[in-house]
Amino acid sequence: MRDVDGHPMIAILFPFFPAGSTRDQLLSQNPTIQVKSCWNGMGTLLPFHLNGLHVTVALNAAPFQNRTDPLRFRAIHSSLSLQEGYLEGSEACLIHADMSHLQETSNLKTYVNSLVRVSYNLSAYTARNSIFQMFLERVVGRVVAAAYDLRNWWVQCRLAAHAAERREKIREWERDTGLEEVGAFCLNDQMQLLTPWGWAHV
Repeated sequence: MRDVDGHPMIAILFPFFPAGSTRDQLLSQNPTIQVKSCWNGMGTLLPFHLNGLHVTVALNAAPFQNRTDPLRFRAIHSSLSLQEGYLEGSEACLIHADMSHLQETSNLKTYVNSLVRVSYNLSAYTARNSIFQMFLERVVGRVVAAAYDLRNWWVQCRLAAHAAERREKIREWERDTGLEEVGAFCLNDQMQLLTPWGWAHV
């Protein structure tokens, strides 16, 4: 998941995102949260109301139906992933980067409906939809957001060198191969492993 500015989530608990437009929408209890990429999604041709506006949402299927070069879920190029260290990019993020790249003139936007809550199992779903969780989000959320900002500042200071190295790896790979990675904001230098307790980053 990336916020509207392409920044990753900074925590697994509400309000999830670093300071910015996406977190402001979340804290204001806005049901439509604009992001740059999300894990799962659905396109609809039905009109609906978004912040008081009557709009029609349509997922342009043409890039997926192109007979010569269809848009597909993908990974990053193997030579980039092994560029003096490990790089990884989620296909769920890269598909958004690819769609935006192909339709950059169409003002493409991605929204998450914050009222829809799903989980991998019943216990997680019950916890996410409990009264205690609602209290945390609506009352404690702003205090937690300030604490996240302090934590994020410390983490970003500590990881700034790694981020610079990651950007240089991508630039060097693009110079050497003549290829382009349009989903650079999706890349990270962590491996994601699925454990019995969810995703782990190593």
